[in-house]
This record gives sequence, structure tokens and C-alpha cells, in this order.
Amino acid sequence: MPIRAGFGTGRMLGPAPAKKSGHCGVSPGMAEPARVFEDRLYPGDWRVEWVDDAGEVELAIFAGPNACERAIRYADRQYGRFLEGPYPHAR
Repeated sequence: MPIRAGFGTGRMLGPAPAKKSGHCGVSPGMAEPARVFEDRLYPGDWRVEWVDDAGEVELAIFAGPNACERAIRYADRQYGRFLEGPYPHAR
């Protein structure tokens, strides 16, 4: 499964994923919102992650000026629901 990520502009690289049924590409029964958080290895870069019902992950990485604001805007536009905060798998 290829990994697609946008760097700097928030553009997705590679072919766009097939649209899922529902609003904004979100499956109707989606239980989990997308997550927006700062990258642990590269401070200043921001990540948007969403896991679909099948366990597949969509990822976008934002770097450069206003990376956080652009990541939030992308998550809102792409998924409609998102949580902003620290790395979700931090121990």
C-alpha cells in the first residue's frame, strides 16, 4: 500500500484515493475523527491522520509557514471532524 503525503503545500502525492460514500469522503459509520498533531521527529511539521473502517490510514504532512493552520484547514475540509492535540499514540 503506497504512502501519500503532501509536503509544504498540503497537496496529496500520487493518485487521489477513491471517494468513500458519505460527506467529505468520510464513511457514514466513521467512529473516529481525523487527528491533527505536531510531528514528533520534525518539530514545526504537522500531520493529519485518519484511519478508515478497514484500518487503512490516510496521512498528510504539512511543513513550512503556517503548517498548523494549513493542517487544520485541510482536516476540516477533507474529513469534517478532527481532533487537534499531541501525538495520539504518545506513551
